[in-house]
Amino acid sequence: MKKPTKKQVKQATKKVVDKTNKVVSNPLFIKVVGYSVAGYVVYRVVNKMLQAPEPDPVNNIDIVVTSDTTLTTISPNQAKIYAQTLLEAMDRQPYGTYVDRILAVFKNINAHDFKLIFNAFGMKNYNGTGSPPESWIWQQLDNYQERNLVYWLKSELSSWNDAEIYNLVKQIVEEAGFIF
Repeated sequence: MKKPTKKQVKQATKKVVDKTNKVVSNPLFIKVVGYSVAGYVVYRVVNKMLQAPEPDPVNNIDIVVTSDTTLTTISPNQAKIYAQTLLEAMDRQPYGTYVDRILAVFKNINAHDFKLIFNAFGMKNYNGTGSPPESWIWQQLDNYQERNLVYWLKSELSSWNDAEIYNLVKQIVEEAGFIF
């Protein structure tokens, strides 16, 4: 294949620039872009107003809970592992919550252990079904707020569908001093 000359490259570049200018200056193109931007802005405003999570004065606060380490049965490192396990179990979009993993954690802890796990979990963004999407574009179309572990558990578990796990989690969380 023959290498193009500078003159040929210059002519090809000029054609591309001219064609781009023609498309961009077309009134239809300007209208489509304008309506798209306006539609996006309206969508974001309406979406934020309609789906904004209601404030939760109890379970939307970032606190550190003290736990009597003489009564815990897990280490702080194990609490971090359990916190990550719980997050992964609840953050299964679109597959739903892995209640069996939550049950496995709660069968092995007491209320004092839960306090360690609560601290290790911290505050994680929650959008009603789990963590928000990782893509920046999809995050802009999503509603989410930082929530603590109790909020996540209350939102992901159902007393109707998951009665056994719900009751166990509720018992341990309330023994730890939280409202469930």
